[in-house]
Amino acid sequence: MATRLTGFSKLVITLLILTALFFGGRYLLQNTKIGQDIKKQAEQASGSDGSVKGSGTQSTSGPRDPNTLRVQLVTWGGYAPGLYFNEAHCK
Repeated sequence: MATRLTGFSKLVITLLILTALFFGGRYLLQNTKIGQDIKKQAEQASGSDGSVKGSGTQSTSGPRDPNTLRVQLVTWGGYAPGLYFNEAHCK
């Protein structure tokens, strides 16, 4: 005898699954060697001032070179991507 689930029962099942994933991930990070290794790597990657070490992207607030070609890729669902080259849309 198959019956359909109500909207409330679907919500409860979804919340139970999300709760299990949350607490499973929390347990994994706090109580296993893998989680401790991830925490150590995160602490090593961040400096004492909270900034991230390593090579990152450059800030765009500096002076711009007029010979630089800037490209922007614009996509919309169901459409082919469109490219804009050095137009006002690239700001």
